Amino acid sequence: MSADVYRLQELIYNDEGSFLENANAMGSNTYASSNRIPFLGEAVASLVQERIDDGTTQERKNASRAGYPGLRSGTLEFSCYIPGVDGGAGVPTATWFHTLLGDGLGGKLSADDGGTITSATDGDTFVTTAVTAITPGSIIFVGVKADGRADGQPGAVSTWSAGSTQLLTALPGTPASPDVVRTGLHQYPTETNPATTKRFLWMCKTSGAVFQMLGCQLEQVTFEIPIADGGPIKATLRYQCAVWDQVAASSPASLPSGFTMPACDTAVIAGGSLFKNTVGTATRAIVQCSSLTLSLAMGLIAERGPTASQHPYTNVCGWVSNGCVPTLTYTQPFLSTEKADFDADGSSTTHKHFLFNANATGGRRFAFYIRKAYPVGNRPTVTNMNGLVHQTVSYRGTDSDVTTSELTRSAITFVQA
Repeated sequence: MSADVYRLQELIYNDEGSFLENANAMGSNTYASSNRIPFLGEAVASLVQERIDDGTTQERKNASRAGYPGLRSGTLEFSCYIPGVDGGAGVPTATWFHTLLGDGLGGKLSADDGGTITSATDGDTFVTTAVTAITPGSIIFVGVKADGRADGQPGAVSTWSAGSTQLLTALPGTPASPDVVRTGLHQYPTETNPATTKRFLWMCKTSGAVFQMLGCQLEQVTFEIPIADGGPIKATLRYQCAVWDQVAASSPASLPSGFTMPACDTAVIAGGSLFKNTVGTATRAIVQCSSLTLSLAMGLIAERGPTASQHPYTNVCGWVSNGCVPTLTYTQPFLSTEKADFDADGSSTTHKHFLFNANATGGRRFAFYIRKAYPVGNRPTVTNMNGLVHQTVSYRGTDSDVTTSELTRSAITFVQA
């Protein structure tokens, strides 16, 4: 017999109506055609069920008895480019990435809409029109690249009421009428535990190589931000699954499913910015970062115990998030002033806020905002960056002091627009 090519795969997700929904009737599960994931390379599923040794004492040295199937557990990991959002300045249309990351972190926002500028005082204070709502704590994008004013860059919103807008981070210049104001799809960690779990259908080309993973929750997100290479940003999502089975779903049942691949429009890292200033100061200050990494300290704790609806081969009845703490590390041309921020410790620490934007291409933007951060890691000294004198700086994000909502308090907020 001949084998099929391993890279020919499909991966489709659905929300679970309840934890381990249809665990004892997996063949009845269905998957929406819009939930096919445009992942890169191969999805990697590590599905485990070991046999437990019988272990009974025998009367002969080489005698033993067959054992018993143990619990099923597993992980699912896949990588993707981060998609932007199609459309203009209206309410953005939610994407598969927004759903997966937002439900995994616990918080998401997609209801705001955009409009235009009617008047502006400066780069962080202006009035909008044709806007129904902009949520405090969200991130908006103003203007277009090379307009000589806002440049299509992002701003973190402090307040918005009846059009009057105040930003936490100033734009490059003062916008003017009728510059476009565009909202985006937001995801952020919450103190409350993420409520929505997923199920995944993983299909390989070979007949019967179809697996469903139920009770899945996001365990880790990593980002590859290749500033030096100028490529698109890549995200890798890893899920823990409570149980799995080798069984087809009722729809689709096999590969190829006929489901259309969703769009994943993205753009290279160019024409963006890294804003850094003291918390509470909106004045625009830009870091020339030659490299940048963002790590998220995440994890899951399994809740275990028997429940009536459980599959016979799992004892997981839920997941508890262990948090999501961001650490930002970047290199920049050497600045002697960095030592002052590092040396001020404890209650004397000067906290900073950071707003990173990968590019200014409408419909393909990716940005994140760290609202409050303090220095960590090694003292910034000297780093060799392509033969140039640079330094490496690290900051850890923490909850903001603005307690209006989970969004305004979040340690990090992601947005696509």
